[in-house]
Amino acid sequence: MRWRSTIILVILALLLGLFVYFTELRPGPSNTTESITVLQDVHVDDVTEFRLQRDQQALEAYYSTDEGWVLRYPVHSPADSDRIRQALGFLVYAHASRVLPPREITSLADYGLATPALQWRLQLRTGRQILILVGDQTPQKMYYYLKKGDDESIYIVATNLVEVWNQLLDVPPFPPTPTPAATAASVQQ
Repeated sequence: MRWRSTIILVILALLLGLFVYFTELRPGPSNTTESITVLQDVHVDDVTEFRLQRDQQALEAYYSTDEGWVLRYPVHSPADSDRIRQALGFLVYAHASRVLPPREITSLADYGLATPALQWRLQLRTGRQILILVGDQTPQKMYYYLKKGDDESIYIVATNLVEVWNQLLDVPPFPPTPTPAATAASVQQ
């Protein structure tokens, strides 16, 4: 083979390699978006009491160091602390798939936040209160619009979070019924 043919083939191979690298192999911009925690500075253990409300239905509870979580409304009763901690965990560790900045928001009513479908009012150990408003579902029905306190942004959160919170209102977190223990009389029969 001649030198000239060899140089042409090397240049073609180099160009082909560059083409494959730039079109197929080179990593492009990442399609993943960074997840944003809605309540970045709050932990479940920081919450000392809360009120969850949907229309005329409400649930209030407070934390007692002696009794754990106690329902205040609709009835005064011990509560299922595990269910409450789970629902609060879904709230304080909620991740937004997207955040709408204030410049994109013309009216809270457009997102169902002028008359929210669901409201959380949290009282923290520090004395700080946080209001969380849950508005309408997104057009795709996979997410809800959420607004926290004085923050002018609107967060878009997964539907399953709101389902857990609605379940807390639909089936109040009364403590589970204990399983009866076997007694000597029942064992003999």
